[in-house]
Amino acid sequence: MNPIRASLLLALVFAFSCLSARAQNAFDDNFKVQLLPVTPEIEAFAAKALKDYAPQQTKIVGEINKNGIYTLSGNLFGNGKLYSVVDDDHDVVVCELQSSAWKPLYAINVTTMWNYPAGYPHEQDSRGADDQPQPFWIINFENRPILVIASIVDKEGQYYYSILFDSKCEKILSTVTSFGQKPIVKNGYFISGDSSRVKASWAATYFSKIKDDKFVLMKSWEDSQPWHSEDTEGRPDDTSNYASSDGKGYLILPDNRGVKPRADFLVLRCDPSEKRPELYPPADKPFEAIYFDPRQDADNSDIGDETLGYLFHKLTGLPMNLYPDYERLDMDKKPLPHWKIKVTGTDKVIAKLIAP
Repeated sequence: MNPIRASLLLALVFAFSCLSARAQNAFDDNFKVQLLPVTPEIEAFAAKALKDYAPQQTKIVGEINKNGIYTLSGNLFGNGKLYSVVDDDHDVVVCELQSSAWKPLYAINVTTMWNYPAGYPHEQDSRGADDQPQPFWIINFENRPILVIASIVDKEGQYYYSILFDSKCEKILSTVTSFGQKPIVKNGYFISGDSSRVKASWAATYFSKIKDDKFVLMKSWEDSQPWHSEDTEGRPDDTSNYASSDGKGYLILPDNRGVKPRADFLVLRCDPSEKRPELYPPADKPFEAIYFDPRQDADNSDIGDETLGYLFHKLTGLPMNLYPDYERLDMDKKPLPHWKIKVTGTDKVIAKLIAP
């Protein structure tokens, strides 16, 4: 076998192993956020939680109301009606103010987990691992109100469910699950995340838009590092990254070909699949080699974060301030202005994206 092809194949073997990290996240795919019908128990709970409770007409308020239950109330869904989202012990109850009385519409099958204050009715020792101060809130994105619910906590992080309703607040149109990362809106994108729950480290950041009443993934960035039984200084040679942008995907690998000069990274073009990116193309797929000069900064320390930040910027087309590790970078506003960058390979499309 061609030695270059063989070295790429070895790198890809590790990449395939990272699929196990994704496989364990099947909870996200199997659990579906749903609206539950109102039961006598839900009616009794809503009547007690919202007894004599009057929301403010002019703004959205999240608070522990006078009945001791956390309530998010106001014109939550932008349709001129007043709603209250109420923290039940098992579900989230949505109520509408009708003829001066609260009517429960349905429950959402998501259990809240947040940093309950002392004495709260549903307080449990296992909750509040992320010190989340509220169970749910509204994020406005593209003039659409999104209900975000802080949910299950495990030792690796917390789940957040972001729900897009129809204008009448009668039906769920789309949801986004984020694990280990609180969803935010920044630079015109709805940003969520996911990560591994095992010793190997895999983390992803997703950048979505709303199209045809659905959350649509537009761009992403992923980082995969295997578990090492011993500490490894710097960036191990079996790490990989993946970038996607508008239906195009790029796998970023260390250069383990055994040829000199060694490139800083190899970049392979790959096509995202319908649900998740197909990260690992055949070993004989054409690739680009990218060289940064100087390879080290003034302090002679590794510049892997900066170079990866540059690749994130070029391959996704997103601004540098959206790079997941941007706060760790030490660089000018213009990405890497003091570096000379060389790209070799056969794919002119990738070369154009990477070239300064």
